[in-house]
Amino acid sequence: MLFDTHCHLAMDDFKNDLDDVVLRAKKSGVFMLNVGTSPEDWQKSVEIKSKYEIPTALGFSPHDAKSLNEETFSLFKNLLKSANSSGVGETGLDYHYFISSKEEQKVAFEKQLEVAEEMNLPLIIHSRDSFDDTLTILKSVKVPVVIHCFTYGIYEAEEFLKNGFYISFSGIVTFKNAEKIREAAKIVPDDKILVETDSPYLAPLPFRGKRCEPTFVKETALLLARYLNKNETLFCKQTFQNGIKFFNLTK
Repeated sequence: MLFDTHCHLAMDDFKNDLDDVVLRAKKSGVFMLNVGTSPEDWQKSVEIKSKYEIPTALGFSPHDAKSLNEETFSLFKNLLKSANSSGVGETGLDYHYFISSKEEQKVAFEKQLEVAEEMNLPLIIHSRDSFDDTLTILKSVKVPVVIHCFTYGIYEAEEFLKNGFYISFSGIVTFKNAEKIREAAKIVPDDKILVETDSPYLAPLPFRGKRCEPTFVKETALLLARYLNKNETLFCKQTFQNGIKFFNLTK
């Protein structure tokens, strides 16, 4: 059993074959958490949850922070409650692509942290080229936090772990030039590590360049297990249990 703790099934990349994608994952023993990142795909994410029995998290991603206004924020909070969302996110800061401005990102990030604490929901954090500001904003948070699609090194991993955060690894960890990420994975405790696909993005080797889908999480998990000198079956079981615990799910 594996847990793809972060995929985007509501995106148009899956609009023509979502039934097949979900079926392949379930036949492969892959449990999934779908992440809705913008007002445009929240409702579809809720429908996916209902149709396929796939838990969902909802949030304004850093790229979509500019879409936050009184109307969309009200919709966000209402859907979190009515859909029984399993988390808030992804949210955070992305200083690589300024699709939303730095100020827009910070405002959306902080407002979503308040909602997560108000509803006692875990936070899924997107942090790219923004470590210092991300950590500063998260320092006082009182709900579980996962750094999704971790792309930093050992120092940043240590700082996140000092705060009790979980760290999730995507297909990037399988790339040849991702040695610093693999080295960081070595210091993550067994009970704080998650795996994900970030589908439809970041397909792991040997599928790099193709559309990613939840079934591919196996490649990431097995590479990590081998790199960390872990028993593959036990590592998959451990990351599965970690995801269930983090999102307070039953399976």
